[in-house]
Amino acid sequence: MTTTTTQSAGDTAALRPIGGIDTVYHLLADTDNGDDYRRIPGMEQLALRGSELYLGEVPISTACWDKDFVTWTQEFEGHFSAGVLRFLDDGLTVSGDISIGTSADDAVRLSVHGTLPPPAVYDTRITVSPHAKGTDPKTVPADQWTTGRVLRLSSDYDDSGTIYAKIELTDAKGEFQELSNSTQSIEGNNFVVTISTSSEECSALIESDPGFYREAELKFPIAEQYGKGVGAVRATCGTAAATDKVWLWEATPRRVPEQRADNLPIRGVPQVVLSALTTQVDDDVQMGVYSGLAVENLVTLTPPDAIDGGKDVVSELINDKLMRNMKWAMGRQEPEKGWLKDFLLTSAPTLNTEQEALAKKGEAFYREFGCAYLTKSFNQHSGCTVKLSQQQALKLDNYFSAGIAQKPEFNIQHQGLYREAYLAVRPKLQDYIADDGNAWAQKALQRLTTGTNFTQLFNSYHIQTARDAALRVIKKNGLLLATLDPTGATAKTYYERVTAVLVGKTSADARSGDINLVKDWLPNALKVYLEKIKDGTIQLDTMSAIEAKAALEFLAKNEMAVVGDIAQLIVSHGNVANRFDQAKAVEGSWANTIGKKYPKLAMAGKLSFPLLWVGSVYQTVTALTKADWKSMTTQERAKAVISATELGLQAFKAVKDAYKGTAHIARKLGVLSKLSGWFGKIEALEGIGALAAQITKAKDWITPAAKALEPLLKQVGKGTMFEVLFAKSVLSGVMKILGAAVAVALTVVAFVDLLDAIKNGRPIDTLWASLNFAVAFLGAVVAIASLFVAGLALPIIGFVLAIAGIVMAIIQWFTTTPRNPMDDFMKNHGKPFVDALPDPKQDAHKSDTKTLLGTAGS
Repeated sequence: MTTTTTQSAGDTAALRPIGGIDTVYHLLADTDNGDDYRRIPGMEQLALRGSELYLGEVPISTACWDKDFVTWTQEFEGHFSAGVLRFLDDGLTVSGDISIGTSADDAVRLSVHGTLPPPAVYDTRITVSPHAKGTDPKTVPADQWTTGRVLRLSSDYDDSGTIYAKIELTDAKGEFQELSNSTQSIEGNNFVVTISTSSEECSALIESDPGFYREAELKFPIAEQYGKGVGAVRATCGTAAATDKVWLWEATPRRVPEQRADNLPIRGVPQVVLSALTTQVDDDVQMGVYSGLAVENLVTLTPPDAIDGGKDVVSELINDKLMRNMKWAMGRQEPEKGWLKDFLLTSAPTLNTEQEALAKKGEAFYREFGCAYLTKSFNQHSGCTVKLSQQQALKLDNYFSAGIAQKPEFNIQHQGLYREAYLAVRPKLQDYIADDGNAWAQKALQRLTTGTNFTQLFNSYHIQTARDAALRVIKKNGLLLATLDPTGATAKTYYERVTAVLVGKTSADARSGDINLVKDWLPNALKVYLEKIKDGTIQLDTMSAIEAKAALEFLAKNEMAVVGDIAQLIVSHGNVANRFDQAKAVEGSWANTIGKKYPKLAMAGKLSFPLLWVGSVYQTVTALTKADWKSMTTQERAKAVISATELGLQAFKAVKDAYKGTAHIARKLGVLSKLSGWFGKIEALEGIGALAAQITKAKDWITPAAKALEPLLKQVGKGTMFEVLFAKSVLSGVMKILGAAVAVALTVVAFVDLLDAIKNGRPIDTLWASLNFAVAFLGAVVAIASLFVAGLALPIIGFVLAIAGIVMAIIQWFTTTPRNPMDDFMKNHGKPFVDALPDPKQDAHKSDTKTLLGTAGS
C-alpha cells in the first residue's frame, strides 16, 4: 500500500509504554449520547505498529505526534477521519474524539476510550503452598498447582460517567466480586494488574471465603495482546502476608476474542461510519491531508508542546521576527539608522503589509528596545571599556523583565509574534482565518465545549495521574481560539465554560459534613422544592400537591426541629465517596428516621438527591469565592440558597429523572454525567455568576494589593486581547472568582513547565511553553484579576508580569564583534538611556518568586 509520510511533531516513543513494541488499545466509542460506550465493528482497536498508526484496519497516514497527544485529519475515496486523542496514565489508556465518515460532510463525531489491557476473562492457577519470593514458576511441579480464582478485566462507568478499569475476582461460590482498590499500571515491558481487597471487602468475605486474595499481582507482556500473566499472591483475607514467601500465580486468557465485532450493534451509529471503516484500502490509494475546511479538522490544529527535528525552529522564528521588527524600526530614522549600519552591519528589512502593520504599532518601542539591546550587548562585550555600574546594570535587567512587560506596545508585539509563530507551524490555520476566523472560532468553541468528551475531560481532571494532560488540553484549546479570534473574547468564553463545568464536577464530589452549613442552606431549599410540588412544577410520584401543602404548613410550625433532624441525618452519612452516594444513603435511611418522626414529610425522601445537589453547589461556590457564609445576613444567605435551588430546577428540567429517587438515577446511566455537562450551558454560566454575586455581595473581597495592581493590569492589556479581559465589565464581574481554582492551576502548571524548560536549557520547549503560558495566563487573569487570594495569586501574577515576554530567554546577544565606536555609544546613548529608566521597585513577592523558582526546577 502506498501512503503519505506521517507528520511528526514529537517522538512517538514518548507515547509508548516501551519503545519498539507494537501497542494495541482496545476501544469503546459513544456517539455523544453520553451513556452508550460500546465496541464499533471495524474500530475495536487503535494500534501503534512501528512508526504507523492504525484505526481498526485503516492506516492513519497523517498522524501528528506531540508527546502524549496525537491528532490527524485524512481523506481518501470513501473515507474521512479526524482525531484528537490523549494518552493517559503513562500510556495505559487513550481518550478523545474521532470523527469518521465517507466525507467531512457526513462525518459522525465519536467519543472514544481505549485501554491497553484487553477486556478478557482469565483462568488462573496458584501454587498449593507458598514459595520463596523470586521462585521461577517453571521449576514448580504440576502436582503442586491448583485452580485459582477467575480474573475478569473490563471497563465500566462510575456514577459521574467516568470510564474506569473494572477488576473482578471470583469468590468461593464462583461469583465475581469487584475490587474497588485494585489498579492497572505499566511497568517496563508489562502491564500490571494489582489486586488490593479493602478491609471492608475482606470483612464481608472473611467468614464465607477466607481464601479470597487480599494482596496479589499479575504481569502481562505488552507485546502480546492476550498473553499469559505471571505473578504472585502475597496475602488472603484470612492469611497475613509473609515477608519472604508468596503463592505463585499464573493467568491464561479463557478465549481470545475475534478481531472484528460485526455482530455488536451500537445504537445511533449511522451506516456511514461502518462504510468508512470497511472501505478497501488498495495499494494504489493515496491517503493525504484533508484539503478542505471543517470543524473536525480545525480542532486538530492546536499548538504542539514542542517541535522535533534537531533545529530550534520556534526559538529562531520568534527571535528572528523580534530582531526583524527592531531593525525595521531602527532603519526609519537617525540615530538608530546609523546604529543599524555601524553595529548590526545591516540595513532595514522589508516587511509585508501585515508585518508592517504590526511593527508600526510598536515603532517607538522597537527603537527604544534597540537602544536597550545594544547597551546590554556592549556591556557584555570585552571590546567595550565603558561599562554600566552595578546599579545601572540592575536597572537594565529590570527593563528586560518587569519593565518591558508593563509596556502596552510590547504586549501588542508579543501577542502578534506568538500568533505568527503558531501559524508558522500550523499553516492550515491561515485558511480558517482568511475564511472568517471569528466564525470558525465560534464553531470550534461549540465543538470543544459540547459532547461526552467535554465531560470526560473534566473526569480526567479529577484523576491525579491524568490531570496534567487535561490541563494541557484546556491550554491548547485556549490558544487555538485566541489565534482564530485575536480579541480574546472567544478564549474568555471558553475559560468561563471550563470554570462552570469545573464547578459542576467539583460539587459532585462535595459531601455535606458541616451541620451548621447544612442548616444554612437546607430550610430554604426544602421550602422551594415543596412549593414546586404544591404548584405542580415538580411531579413527585410519592407526594401529591395536597400532601406538599400539608408538609409546608407543618414545616412552618416546626422548622427548627425538622431542619435539625434532617441536617443530622445528612451529616451522619458524610463519610462517603461523593454527593450521590450521600444522597443514596440519606434516602435509604429517610423512612425509618424522618418519616417515622414526621409522617407529613415521610414521602419527601425522594428529594434527597435534589436537596444535596443544591447544597453541594452552594457550598462549592461559597468555597471558590472564598466567601464567609457566616458573615452574610440571613436574608443574603436565603437569596443565595434560593438561587442555587433555581439552578437545580433548571438543571433537572434539562436532564430529567432527578425526582424519581436515587435508585432510578443509578439505573439511568448517564444522568449524573449529563448533569455535569449541563454546567457548560449558557443558563448555567449566568446562574452561577448570579449566585457568586449574591454570595460575595457583602464581602470586601478586593484586597488592597489587588486595588494597587488593577491599573497596571489594565495598562498591560491596552491594544491586546487582554483588553477584552481587563475591561471594566469583566473586572466588575464574578465569573473570574469562580475560576480562581482552575485558573491558578492552569497558570501554575504552565509556569512550572516554563521555568523548568528555561533552567534546563531547552529553548524549543521554552518558547512553546511560553506560548502555552500566555494562554493559561489569559484565562487566569479573568479569574483572579480582582480576587488575588493572599499568598497564592500574587506571587504568580507578580512574576508573570516580570517574564511576560521572556525577553531574556529568547534574545541572542552579539556573537560577532561589532564595529566601534562602542564606547561612544555607551557614553552618549547607553548610559543616559539606563539612567532614565525607573529604579527597580522592591518586589514584595521576591521571596515567593524564589520559592517558585526553586520548586519548579527541583
